[in-house]
Amino acid sequence: NEVWKYIPVEGQPGTWVNLKVFSGPARAGGIAITNGEHIYFGTGYRTFNANDWWEYLPASDSWSQRKNMPDNGRENSVSLTINNRFFISTGRHFGGNMTGGEVKSDILEYDVVRNVWYERGNIPASGRENAIAFTLNGKGYIGFGENNTEILNDLWSFEP
Repeated sequence: NEVWKYIPVEGQPGTWVNLKVFSGPARAGGIAITNGEHIYFGTGYRTFNANDWWEYLPASDSWSQRKNMPDNGRENSVSLTINNRFFISTGRHFGGNMTGGEVKSDILEYDVVRNVWYERGNIPASGRENAIAFTLNGKGYIGFGENNTEILNDLWSFEP
């Protein structure tokens, strides 16, 4: 649950600064997202799936809990910021050693102003975890990763 900030120095090695410890429980496979002003973090796994969602406020070096994600949590998902809108997609809801859980294909949007989540659809292909995501020219791209049976090599475009 440690949080670090990297301060680059042109032409020299940068410096790492230890920030205030994350207020929620430590976890693996969580996701972070930012638009340069707001930083959000959540989901992941720590003996159970987490669906909590937190905002980090750099000006005060403080954390505040926001509305939980509308599902039972996930790990190994991706995040996208498109035109100052925040999206979370894919990942695995771990169902335990007996079931292996389910891989997700959904796209969720977090509305900062209303502190609410919206379901915005699904990737047309199968669910996945360990995918990649990036934003280019106002579009989000999600692809690759793996599902329960294969490694995936497709790439999908998303325009909100």
